[in-house]
Amino acid sequence: MLLQPGANSRSIFLGLVRGLAKAGHEPLVLELAPFWEALNRPGAPRSRVMTESAAVLRELVVRHQPDASIAMWGNALTTFAGGAVEGAARSVFGMLDLPHCCWWLDAPHWAAEGSWAAHFGNPMLRCPSLVHAVNNASTAREMTEVLGFGRSVAIPYAVDEGTFRPRDEPRRYDLVASCGPGDPPPTDRALRELERDEPDMEGLRREAAALATSRLDEAAPHALRPLLRELLASQLEERHAPMLDRLDTISVRSGFAAEAARTLLADPRLYVRATALIRSVEAHERAFTIAWLSRRFNVAVFGAMSDRWPVHGDRLGEIPFEEMARVYCRAAASLNVMRWQDDVGINLKPFEIGACGVPCLMARRAGVSECFEPGEEILLFDAPHQAAAMLRSLQRDESLRESVGRRALSRIRREHTWSHRAGAFLRAMTR
Repeated sequence: MLLQPGANSRSIFLGLVRGLAKAGHEPLVLELAPFWEALNRPGAPRSRVMTESAAVLRELVVRHQPDASIAMWGNALTTFAGGAVEGAARSVFGMLDLPHCCWWLDAPHWAAEGSWAAHFGNPMLRCPSLVHAVNNASTAREMTEVLGFGRSVAIPYAVDEGTFRPRDEPRRYDLVASCGPGDPPPTDRALRELERDEPDMEGLRREAAALATSRLDEAAPHALRPLLRELLASQLEERHAPMLDRLDTISVRSGFAAEAARTLLADPRLYVRATALIRSVEAHERAFTIAWLSRRFNVAVFGAMSDRWPVHGDRLGEIPFEEMARVYCRAAASLNVMRWQDDVGINLKPFEIGACGVPCLMARRAGVSECFEPGEEILLFDAPHQAAAMLRSLQRDESLRESVGRRALSRIRREHTWSHRAGAFLRAMTR
């Protein structure tokens, strides 16, 4: 386990380490911080430091004979020098004949503020010793078919049941929401819609699509604009369908569309920029939903939500990862609205919220039912006023609130801890 320094991501990785141990395996942890300090030393010759780091890793592998290795993102690939075998690029793990899993907590499309775009198509990413794991199959397909990665598999997120568990906390809020960065500023129309009891979410999406159209025209060659406009229209009509599936459908309509699609897929960086603009139609949804609900309920928000959105409630700031469960347990329910960087699959929050025995109110996503039973273990909504109706029901009916939380907790402890995911990681690394 090649463990990176950091805050939340490090804590999540340590949860997987503990999960592997609980599943009966023997994880050996190697800290990456000393190697990174050497790499970042002023004037350090990067290639030489990476070669020396690889020698340290090789010595450790020879001494302990691990069966496989795991690191988040591509951290190990940018820390330890690889090489070539019979003219083919190999990662250090290929040189050592050691299976390695690159676990993409953030997909390479946007990981490290988008800097991984520089590595798209690098043959090192297709080293036979590597497998890339991400949380959903549609992103895994994009990684393999568009971005030039090797074998990529879908492994859903899970939770460390020791960190996220029911806590005896006084209830202070109707609703708690956890946020990361990335909220666009509110438009004038969005601010007006906050006051309406049934906001026009489709109108806000169309407004965002109009802005995305002009940005697409600026980002793409003229020959690709008709295709991208069709993809943008498909976002308004079928946002739950994977982007590549929609592109396939559009491509069969004409030879012109098929040729434009081939051109787009041949340029991974343009594909990522263009599809990010198309998905930006949904980018306002999280912040809008929180701000709208905060006008009608006692709401608390923690994390990095933009200050430009007028939230009528407590902003708790950044909360240490190990303390998040206490905050979730102070509310009747917790909210999860994804930023729509992808089209399918769910993030960590439903697992963390449910593991606390708290009902999760979640904006509908494709793939939820693979992990939770909608209406029983998680409550899905399509618009903020539906979320409000569900929250009022939970407030009125304590037995309903307890039953949803209890069922989610039971499902998670039965199927969705990191010890349960251990088998998926090991199967992915088995050749």
